[in-house]
Amino acid sequence: MGWMPKREQIAERLLLIVAPAATLAAADLSVKATQSIPPWYVHQRTNAWVAFNLADVCFLVGNLMLMASLMAVTIRNRDRLIPPRQWERALRQRLGR
Repeated sequence: MGWMPKREQIAERLLLIVAPAATLAAADLSVKATQSIPPWYVHQRTNAWVAFNLADVCFLVGNLMLMASLMAVTIRNRDRLIPPRQWERALRQRLGR
């Protein structure tokens, strides 16, 4: 990537995430639109059925850990963040912060 202004770095990283995700989503939707699912593959459940297993617990704990670490890194490096734009400052003043 080399040296770039922060906004260009953010845009490039966003593109690296969004482009593959959009490609995979489009491929998934096209397969679902063209391929039928055999009836034996679908498991019928009642509307009140709730599934919560170890994978769900790991997913939730992982999300909480990720959010906590992202908050800590953001707070630690807040001096490196892009300063607020004029409309953001105006909104902050209007909200009383």
